[in-house]
Amino acid sequence: MPSSFSLLRRSSSLLLRFLSSKTLNPKSSNPFSPLIIRTSTIRSLYRGSSEQRWYCSSPSSVAQVEEPTTSDGLTLEGIASKGWTILDEGESDWRSHAAAIAQSVQLIKKRLQESMRALADMRKNAKEKELEALLSRDNDSCSCFIEIQAGAGGTESMDWASMIFNMYKSWALRRGFGVTVIEEIPGEIAGIKRATIKVDGEYAFGYAKSEVGVHRLVRISPFDSSKRRHTSFAAVAVIPMLGGDTSNQYQIKESDLKIERFRAGGPGGQHANTTDSAVRIVHIPTGTTATCQNERSQHQNKASAMAVLQSRLNQLEMARQAQVNAEHTQSLSEIGWGTQIRSYILHPYRMVKDLRTNYEVYDPDSVLDGDIDGFILNYLSALLDKEDGV
Repeated sequence: MPSSFSLLRRSSSLLLRFLSSKTLNPKSSNPFSPLIIRTSTIRSLYRGSSEQRWYCSSPSSVAQVEEPTTSDGLTLEGIASKGWTILDEGESDWRSHAAAIAQSVQLIKKRLQESMRALADMRKNAKEKELEALLSRDNDSCSCFIEIQAGAGGTESMDWASMIFNMYKSWALRRGFGVTVIEEIPGEIAGIKRATIKVDGEYAFGYAKSEVGVHRLVRISPFDSSKRRHTSFAAVAVIPMLGGDTSNQYQIKESDLKIERFRAGGPGGQHANTTDSAVRIVHIPTGTTATCQNERSQHQNKASAMAVLQSRLNQLEMARQAQVNAEHTQSLSEIGWGTQIRSYILHPYRMVKDLRTNYEVYDPDSVLDGDIDGFILNYLSALLDKEDGV
């Protein structure tokens, strides 16, 4: 039995000979005539077993491709299953040549399928690593509030705000997030003036933060009897929800504290200036200090100092969170021309385009049904490249 290497080399030379030869005459004495194989048939067998594999998106779809056949109805698997003996290269039995080619193609198909599975695993791992990098900022893992507010355009914009509102609810449900309507103020005629939804789930804020900004709609107005084209605006703000009680109370770590004990000063009782009862606590990361020396017991002074330190750190945390919220709600200050991040065009053509990344989709209906992951991932990727200086 010839080796695998010689088998592949032999089948390659046979294929080249077939592809370069003229059409075979069935009535000639050529040893390949019983197959009634023509050059176009061999070419289709060879191309069909390779090209169809390169353009399949997954190994599972390979089985769905129709297998090419010869003029006698033989497939590659059919030839291989007959178990024809593969002779040495010097002998010229057509069954031996056909079996050699069939086994070689089967070997190539097997290697291609293995390579495709390995490539799919690599793409999956790369995607997971990329998502970890995209969602690595502070508060990205938190849940969030999404606020929608109608802008310039009157009833048109209120209706557009309602469409945006439904789009984000559908998107959140698609991703498996919990959705709760916190606030919804209806418009006088249609739509909403303002609405707020709570999106619960891991990395909800990390994804939704890419939607902060003004969204613009161009369409034939359903509220205009003259069927004129109108432009509407709606603003979106995203606010992170810090986990647990952190939004109201700063979590203090013992390792971040420096506790100093000293003697109390000033007037007092007989123990006031004779023991180290006064306590000063320094929060090292922020430099915040709290001191208490009014109590007679060191433990009481420490508890009182901790209460003062906690209040001061709570105030700092509230100020920090207010600054974060301001960054993610700045889009609500001005809603109109020149401030939009994305355009939804329904007339005279149909397209949705993100003006920050130039990412485009030509199926606005799917986008308005909540299929916005493409816009989100492209923006996060562009943001990561900008941070890396790419």
